[in-house]
Amino acid sequence: MQRLGLTYERLARLRPDLIYCAISGYGQTGPKQAHPAYDSVIQAYSGIMAANGEAGQPSVRVGPAMIDYGTGVQAALAISAALYGRLISGKGRRIDVAMADAALMLQNSGTVQALATGRGPEPHGSCDPDLAGYSCYDTAEGRLMIGAYTNRQIAALMRALGQEREALALEATPRVEIAARRDADAALLAEILMTRSAAEWEDLLNGCHVPAARVRPVEEALREPQFAARNVVQEVDGQLLTVAGFSYDHGGPQLDHGPRPHGADSAGVLAGVGVDAAEFARLKSAGVVA
Repeated sequence: MQRLGLTYERLARLRPDLIYCAISGYGQTGPKQAHPAYDSVIQAYSGIMAANGEAGQPSVRVGPAMIDYGTGVQAALAISAALYGRLISGKGRRIDVAMADAALMLQNSGTVQALATGRGPEPHGSCDPDLAGYSCYDTAEGRLMIGAYTNRQIAALMRALGQEREALALEATPRVEIAARRDADAALLAEILMTRSAAEWEDLLNGCHVPAARVRPVEEALREPQFAARNVVQEVDGQLLTVAGFSYDHGGPQLDHGPRPHGADSAGVLAGVGVDAAEFARLKSAGVVA
């Protein structure tokens, strides 16, 4: 955009209420502002890769492009806030969104730990190093991720598995001493969870208000009745697609059409700023627009 001369300073002189959002790998300032980046590169640069994977094994990037998506969400939030600010002040704003900055936000608990102690989180895979109830276990069929984090939830987990004595002991254990129980509790859970399938345990534990889910591939997850009830998977132009992860009481996220071919809306967009059909044809023949 700068090479094309379309800088915020130039455009804001023409339109002072302009909201201009620039998204890049490292932002518009700093020693790395000109450096290229992709999601996986930012995961490595920001410390996310170093905290992911199994203990004692090489670092592993997070599979989905979480930095790309997280950066987009940050940009959308910033633009929405700027639009609201413009309603109040009438002024536009330049927004500078960096993938690297978004990566720090997405691992905020890790950055807080590192800033406070000088050491960030170590990789520990799907099993929490301190909490037996916040880990993934093999079952008679499939794997089960359990999210019993608080003392109350871990006790409820034990109670759901028929371990009343352990539940009472956990309820009486101070939080700072829970980690000392981890290995013994994990061994007990691993033994009991092998007696049923992950699907059975998911239903049973959720019914006892214990967070738990069978590990599913995404193609199976998309068929879950929960997502159908939320209308987050919608069909448009004969294609199934997912929408934004929120809803309103009316006028929520809705797909009007599928992905558009490159340049399909160029003529309509430019017509809105006074470019007529003849001028558009001239620009197209010159290779300026598609």
